[in-house]
Amino acid sequence: MRTAVTSYKPDAPPTLLDIYDRLHRHHGYEPHWWPIFTVNWRWEIMLGAILVQQTQWERVEQAIQGLDRLGLVDERALADAPLETITAAIRPVAYYNGKAPSIKHLARYVVEHYDGVCGNLFTQPVEQARSELLQLPHIGPETADAMLVYAGDGASFVVDTYLRRLFGRLGNIPEVTTLKYEALRRHFEAGLPEGLDCRPIRISVAAVPGCSGISMH
Repeated sequence: MRTAVTSYKPDAPPTLLDIYDRLHRHHGYEPHWWPIFTVNWRWEIMLGAILVQQTQWERVEQAIQGLDRLGLVDERALADAPLETITAAIRPVAYYNGKAPSIKHLARYVVEHYDGVCGNLFTQPVEQARSELLQLPHIGPETADAMLVYAGDGASFVVDTYLRRLFGRLGNIPEVTTLKYEALRRHFEAGLPEGLDCRPIRISVAAVPGCSGISMH
C-alpha cells in the first residue's frame, strides 16, 4: 500500500516520491481515461499506441472507428485482412502506408504466439513482454511502455513529452530534456520504491508555462 510522504521540506527540491505523492493526491488514479470504442479494449489500446505516433488523437479515433466498422479491432481478423483494406481504414493517421503492415504484423504475432489474445502477452514478466514488443515494427521504447502500462496494467515507466516538460520546469533532473529515453526511464524507476502504485495518473503539462492548480514547490 502506498504511504503518504511526510518528510517533504518546502525549501528543498522535490524528490521523485514527493512529486508522485502530490500528483497522486491531487489527480488520483484514473483507470479508464484512455478513450475506448470497442469491447476489445486491450487490443484497441495496442493499435492506438502505434497509430498515434506523430498523429493527433482525433485522427486515431477515426482510424480505430474505421477498423471497427470492418470488424478489424480483433487480433485474428486483422491478421487475416488484406493489407490494402487495413491501409484504407487507417488513412486518417500519418504514415498510414507504414503503419498498416506494422499493425498487421503485430496481429499475426499475437495469433502465432499468444493464441490470438493480446492479453496473454501481458501475463509474463514485464521486462520479458517489453523485450518482445521492442522486436516488432513501429514499436519503440515509449510505445512499448505505453502498451505495458495501459493495455497490460504493468509497472513500466513511460517517458513522454509531458514528463520531460514537467521535470524540466522543476529543475531537479539535469538535462532532462536531452537525456536518452532508457537513461531517463532507469533514473525514474530507480528513484521510486519497489511496489509503488504505478498505474496511470492523468496529467497534462502545457508547452508554455502558466498552468494553475497543483504546486510542486
